[in-house]
Amino acid sequence: VPSGLFVPCITAGTAFGRALGEALKASGMMVDPGIYAFIGSTAMLGGVTRMTISLAVILLETTHNIQYLLPIMSTLLISKWIGDLFNLSLYDIHVEIKFIPFIEWEAPVGVEQLTARDVMSEPVLTFHEKESASFVYQTLKETRHHGFPVVDENGRLTGLIQRTQLYLLMRDRIFIGEPIGQGAGPQSEFSLNRMQTGVLPEIPRPHLLDFFANDVHGKDIDDLADQIDEEDVEGFRIDMRPFMNPVPYSVQEAAPLSRIFQLFRSLGIRHLPVVDKNNRVVGMCTRKELRPDYKFAREEGEEDDGHH
Repeated sequence: VPSGLFVPCITAGTAFGRALGEALKASGMMVDPGIYAFIGSTAMLGGVTRMTISLAVILLETTHNIQYLLPIMSTLLISKWIGDLFNLSLYDIHVEIKFIPFIEWEAPVGVEQLTARDVMSEPVLTFHEKESASFVYQTLKETRHHGFPVVDENGRLTGLIQRTQLYLLMRDRIFIGEPIGQGAGPQSEFSLNRMQTGVLPEIPRPHLLDFFANDVHGKDIDDLADQIDEEDVEGFRIDMRPFMNPVPYSVQEAAPLSRIFQLFRSLGIRHLPVVDKNNRVVGMCTRKELRPDYKFAREEGEEDDGHH
């Protein structure tokens, strides 16, 4: 019967505590086995979950007796200290097993000598400000990245666009019919001049709330297989500038890893482009790059792919 974590821990702790209480009672000591059962369940929960204040409040509410507050708090602290000497809590172990990119509040010891160059992912898939719609379509089909840096003709970072935004642009066919050949025609020059003067191109755009709609989350380019294919987007371009984030956070490749850690924790960002001294994109940092288990798993996966 599925019962989560609390009920099994309470049952096991109660059994051990009750057994100890009954043994002491059988030896002639005047003890209450029920209290030992309660303290046993408290110790088991504290050692498994490593919760302190919240767990003390929960257990105290089950007793309706304020006199048990001090024994509960003492038991939880001791069980937490002993558990921390051996391993992580059960919840932290599950985070490690499932490879959830959770970042601790404090930077791990030993990152002071590391820089963004040591952990960044490279090479990076980038889009130009005006990109071929067929190239965007193929990139979305062949990769699972959620953020793409946008660069100018010199490769310098000018923005960041998310996968959800590109999905909406493909779904609603927000294209511009400019020639794909090299060089900009009169229409593109006119559009670029208007952009530089602060006037956005007059193209149909989805509403801002569409990017946060519930029907967009969980959708991907594969869901448009029956609506759009590569032939439908051939010969068109996508103007990223009205939709991208024009001022994304970025760091130099020599930036300390501790500073990158603070940016992710304090700002809650998901993607952090890494640039060189000329503002050209050379790598990308996400929460996964800040976890050593992800980096080692990725390197092992690449070695396995090389063997196959």
